[in-house]
Amino acid sequence: MPVPELSQTEERVVLLAAQGRSGREIAAAVGVDERTVDWHLAQANRKLAKASALLERVRTREHEQSGHNHEGGSP
Repeated sequence: MPVPELSQTEERVVLLAAQGRSGREIAAAVGVDERTVDWHLAQANRKLAKASALLERVRTREHEQSGHNHEGGSP
């Protein structure tokens, strides 16, 4: 499963939001409507949640595999 990438606009909107900018400020900086800012944030959140879930599955799988490499539970 590929990790979803943020579009350039999504990334810019997220970075501005992380700086504490308001929706109105972000809209003005990006040149879009405030509702479009909300949409970009929702899309970015969805993609980041999917990437986070994928990372957690990879970590779990690696942990399970490392447990099979050690007999008796100690290295």
